[in-house]
Amino acid sequence: MTHGCKQGLKLTPVFPVKGCFPGQTTCLEKPPVIWHVHVSHSLTQESAHSSLTLLRCAGMMTDDHLPHVVLFPFPAQGHINPALQFAQLLASSLSLCRVTFINTSHNIAKLRAAHDLHLGPRIRLQPLADDGEHGLGHDFFEKVEKMGGLLESLLLNLLAPKKRSCVELKWREEQEEEEEGNNGTGHGGSADVRGRSDLEDLQRTPTCSHGHGNLANACIHRESHEYCDEDTATWPPPVCIVSDIFLGWVQDIADKLDLPRFILYTPSPATLVLMLSLPKMIGQGRLPCDKALDVANKEPLNLPGLTHTLCLADVPSHLLLPPSAFMFNYFIRHSKRIPDAAAVLLNTFPVLQGLAVDVARSLLNDYPCMWDNLLHKHDLPRVIPVGPLLPSSMFDESRIPRAPVSRAGGAEDDICLQWLKKQEPSSVVYVSFGSMAELSKEQIHELAWGLEASGKPFLWVVRGESACFLPSDFNVGMQDSEIAVVDVPLMTDERAPNPDNLQTSSYMSTNLGKGLVVSWAPQLDVLLHPSVALFLSHCGWNSTLEAISAGVPVLGWPLFAEQKMNCRFLVDELKVAMEFCKAEGGLVGKKEVERVIREGLEMERGYHMKRQVLEWKVRARNAVKDGGPSQENVKAFGGLLASLHMPL
Repeated sequence: MTHGCKQGLKLTPVFPVKGCFPGQTTCLEKPPVIWHVHVSHSLTQESAHSSLTLLRCAGMMTDDHLPHVVLFPFPAQGHINPALQFAQLLASSLSLCRVTFINTSHNIAKLRAAHDLHLGPRIRLQPLADDGEHGLGHDFFEKVEKMGGLLESLLLNLLAPKKRSCVELKWREEQEEEEEGNNGTGHGGSADVRGRSDLEDLQRTPTCSHGHGNLANACIHRESHEYCDEDTATWPPPVCIVSDIFLGWVQDIADKLDLPRFILYTPSPATLVLMLSLPKMIGQGRLPCDKALDVANKEPLNLPGLTHTLCLADVPSHLLLPPSAFMFNYFIRHSKRIPDAAAVLLNTFPVLQGLAVDVARSLLNDYPCMWDNLLHKHDLPRVIPVGPLLPSSMFDESRIPRAPVSRAGGAEDDICLQWLKKQEPSSVVYVSFGSMAELSKEQIHELAWGLEASGKPFLWVVRGESACFLPSDFNVGMQDSEIAVVDVPLMTDERAPNPDNLQTSSYMSTNLGKGLVVSWAPQLDVLLHPSVALFLSHCGWNSTLEAISAGVPVLGWPLFAEQKMNCRFLVDELKVAMEFCKAEGGLVGKKEVERVIREGLEMERGYHMKRQVLEWKVRARNAVKDGGPSQENVKAFGGLLASLHMPL
């Protein structure tokens, strides 16, 4: 007896023998029917998705039968946040997937402790052991790349026993071949590949050779269940791995397990075009850059896919380092792994840098991929916009202004939002440089006095040790909580503020020049608040998407990575931003801070920026609404995963 709900979908009843039902500890006189669900690879993504939805509604299919995705973002907050949003999309009715979200033990512990995190039963958080070091220095990047053995061991545990045996046999055969090669040559057949530098390797035609070798060779016999949660056995094997652009070594593991790897790309589409264009730029001698910065500032970049002008000095800061530098080679190494992935999932929407998206697709099409046929069957390109990856409540026009998008900061949330309530509409400058940037003591002083001189209310996030650099007469009231409310130039009340006394104390005066300095702020809620007029930002891509989606113009202060490229895009193409001019040595003086803030709030340019960004806010909302292009792309991706699914 076979049922076909839709073409390409077959349901075959399996009647267990009298006795114990699989997954049960008690014996049954009349075991129930088990439906074996087979989804043909010839199914289109639309029919696969709708068929699985129909099965669930009919009660023939539970969450245990949904496709299982392993998602592994780079272990930094700016990468984890959009990855969590993508995990929730995959687990939603759009894609009907189960997700194992992998990260370091430290980050998973933080996520589990977040009282506002409601992921639901289809997402499980899976830690990989780390050694407690969580800075972002070179050592940290190297340690992340050494997590391959743990990841491989975990994935082996997630695979069905039969497939696990096949993989183990394959690895043993590869090991024997490698040993034979070593005996014949004395140094192994791939020594010339491993001996090349990342720079030399990038200029060659990309291949599927993998520099990590047999990562799992030492751990395939290890008892790896210690890395898995107790419910591992109840989940189906994973059908794919989605990992960060800067976890390129995951490609080696995916290839060994015969799983497609999809890249979750959290920078901008223009940066993707740049990474794919590096072989040509290096071949032309344009990189590594040995020019002085003032010369590089005058040399046009001519990057395809952009309608605005960039210069060589605007490329990600890692590429301006000497070729021997760790971060230069790190960027190169992960760039060359992009073509090996099945596809790239972009945190953007189709009309935001849409030309760059098209160019990236064209560049990737020059590289054959073993999963091309799978993508063609589902009418999916190799570059898929799925963003902006932000909480859905951010796009809810019916949202009550007081209802928060996220509540992770506790009392600090209350302080920020209560303070904003006391400000005039469209009056506040919100200042934040992200979770990684640090300013010098001199620069913090200039920024502090520039904010004061502007005479405008400001909410300034000063993280970590940078708070110690605030001018001594600027941060009166700073105590162990690292929260200070300042009445510029001096505070009369030195008590640490709390939500109870904010409403009646002098902190709530309406004098111009008043500012609030905090160690953390609920950024999405702040940007959506009607009192916020401008966002003084480092122009990271996450912050860029948040500003656009909230309809807040940007005052651009790029610092490193690809932030200069993002800033140029906001200023020259979207015309929703202004940029600070830096003096010799890179310092932004207090007069420049005052000038830009006043122009953004008082001059005609600020009005035009606001009008433009509100139009882009509508486009962002339309991309993720029902039937929107990004939502449809997520749905299509879910259909592809359904066609890969192997039921228990």
